[in-house]
Amino acid sequence: MPTPPEWLTDYAKDEWYTQTAELEALRILSTMDLSMLAMYCQQVGIFRQAQEEMKREGNELVVTTPNGALQPNPLLGIANKAADLALKIAGQFGFTPSARTRIGTPVKEEEDPLAELLNRRS
Repeated sequence: MPTPPEWLTDYAKDEWYTQTAELEALRILSTMDLSMLAMYCQQVGIFRQAQEEMKREGNELVVTTPNGALQPNPLLGIANKAADLALKIAGQFGFTPSARTRIGTPVKEEEDPLAELLNRRS
């Protein structure tokens, strides 16, 4: 299992471990993809961090500027941009349901105890 780049945030490293485990299990993890995977993980980390910051600030979608004007919370813009970039990269890896159908990613089969019993009887 490849180790995450040191420059990834803690949230991004969490995503790295999750995704590398899945990609490894599917046997589609390649060293050629690690830089792109790191970019994906970093965007997910940025999204999570922006969401946490908004939560700490009271989940305000609109904030008041120093001159009294209302504006969208800048953290919302950061989260939306990171989500958009992560989604674009995710499609390249087959991390979305529609992307998996396009690239033919194998689907993990769940064990079916009933099917196992029926196969034994045959």
